Amino acid sequence: MVAVVAGNALEFYDFVTYAFFSIQIGHAFFPLQSAYGSLMLSLATFGAGFVTRPIGAFVIGSYADRIGRKPAMMLCFILMGFAIVGMAVIPKYATIGLAAPILAVIARMTQGFSLGGEIGANTAYLAEAATPEKRGFVVSWQGISQLIAITSGGLVGITLTTLLPTAAVDAYGWRIAFLIGAITVPFGLWLRSSLPKRYIRPRKLEHQRTWRRSPVGPGASLLACLHTRAGLHRLRHDRYLHFYVHRHLRSGDDAFVRTGRFHR
Repeated sequence: MVAVVAGNALEFYDFVTYAFFSIQIGHAFFPLQSAYGSLMLSLATFGAGFVTRPIGAFVIGSYADRIGRKPAMMLCFILMGFAIVGMAVIPKYATIGLAAPILAVIARMTQGFSLGGEIGANTAYLAEAATPEKRGFVVSWQGISQLIAITSGGLVGITLTTLLPTAAVDAYGWRIAFLIGAITVPFGLWLRSSLPKRYIRPRKLEHQRTWRRSPVGPGASLLACLHTRAGLHRLRHDRYLHFYVHRHLRSGDDAFVRTGRFHR
């Protein structure tokens, strides 16, 4: 379970790191005269990852059913590794021109594709590997690992903005956050290489009996969908709050990032 959960956390760290440094990424790849326009293009690139997530879920989910969960999760991690290394080393717009934002969008879409496939394969693997009496507890770590990744990304952001001056964060500090994720890729691949290629096809009769005996049935699926939707809104709210503080409370934005409090 540790190998699966740790790998999932590393994938989510790579995915959400972009959100914490969207402003700096906008300056690097979308250097418009309008700061608002630069930020909007950066956010649009952030959203591109969500466009490819369902595509990755469908494609890699089908691959996991045919080949196995472990190969699918390994593929997701490799794709995420290429994407995050790309984000860390892509030159600025001032250096390579239009190729910079194009490469950034491709890297971001690759991140979304791999994460979309990761969630399904990861959850299925945990459910299949767990014993029936602990299946709910084991699968819950898929969601817990996401929150661990978001917290870790936030701590990296706080550390970088505390230790580096603002100009340094804009110039190269945000790339360090991506490189930290890139460094963990070999570790994650090593963890997952030790996993057995597990695929348990549940018997149809047992599946039907379990469904009829469940006191919640379809209601559980509805609650899961609502929870996922609420998490997406929370992510949007957190990102918007960060951008609002940075744009409208310029005198205290650094203090906000470091301490989590407003300073006017």
